[in-house]
Amino acid sequence: MFKTTMSGLAARKLRLFATTLSVLLGVAFMAGTFVLTDTIATTFHDLFGSVYVHTDAVVRGRAALQSSALEGQRPRVDAALVRAVTSVPGVRAAEGNVFDYAQLVNAQGKAIGKADSAYGLNWNRVGELNPFNLIAGRAPQADGEVVINKAAADQGNFAVGDTTTVLVHAGPQRLRIVGIVRFGTADSIASGNGVLFTATAAQHLIAEPDRFDDISVLADQGISQERLRDRLAAALPGAEVVTGKAIVAENDRTIKKAVKGINQGLLAFALIALFVGSFIIYNTFSILVAQRGRETALLRAIGASRRQVLGLVLLEAVVVGLIAALLGVVAGVGVAAGLRTLLSRVGSRSQREASSSPRAPCSCRC
Repeated sequence: MFKTTMSGLAARKLRLFATTLSVLLGVAFMAGTFVLTDTIATTFHDLFGSVYVHTDAVVRGRAALQSSALEGQRPRVDAALVRAVTSVPGVRAAEGNVFDYAQLVNAQGKAIGKADSAYGLNWNRVGELNPFNLIAGRAPQADGEVVINKAAADQGNFAVGDTTTVLVHAGPQRLRIVGIVRFGTADSIASGNGVLFTATAAQHLIAEPDRFDDISVLADQGISQERLRDRLAAALPGAEVVTGKAIVAENDRTIKKAVKGINQGLLAFALIALFVGSFIIYNTFSILVAQRGRETALLRAIGASRRQVLGLVLLEAVVVGLIAALLGVVAGVGVAAGLRTLLSRVGSRSQREASSSPRAPCSCRC
């Protein structure tokens, strides 16, 4: 029966191709959707994992509301808290972090990128806690100096030594670019652009004087993240302390929520393709079985049982389904790559459109 099935499939190549194609398309869309969203989530997981690889704990303000639209927005902590953190046994180093809106303007007076993906940060002086790698120039040392990421430098055609305008909450600022960095191994910060100031400049221009968004902590050798967290929590009862691992997990959950909408939309198209394909496959096989009346009668005449004839049809369906499914998974990888390229082009076009006129600073806390 197996040889008969293989011979029948080989003899009817057009039928095999048409049936395989209908299964392949449905599987390819399904596989492509999952590959794309998993790739996005994994990319960001690896990125944040590399950024926080040396961060053992983070000290931050407690969120006032846990179950509202404002969830995740936390009050800033006093800069003096850094000294209190470094005095806790087991702490090797600590550095405050500022994170808010800052957008570069190119020589033509046009804002680079979108306002909701334009970030301002302070340069972290503790090397192991700094996720940025200098590829040109140096770190900012004066309040009028900044460092920008490579993607922003490429988009704005900036070089070390240039003077540029940066839009911040305090108003447009003329600042000198003294360095270009990568975020971990990436040219951009989660598809956005960043401007890095000295800690004092960041506090005055994009945040609040003498306050940080949170504090990154590095533990002494031999001190686990959990042990350090417990020590800090006991010494700082008014603040929230989480481990570096917990921060990565939070970022993972945020990314999964962000890609959930994309996943659902693409999955809907994939299910429709699979649903339509199932009708095509069913009708195709129904017609094929009806057309093979003579072949079935001949098999019965030479001694094949009803069970063997039914097994022949089922075996053909399994073989076609298996081949099409395997090819569909391979094609799904290609579909994912195509969707990723399409999304990138749409994002780039939107970014160019957004760059056609300066954006007003966003009022939200990033």
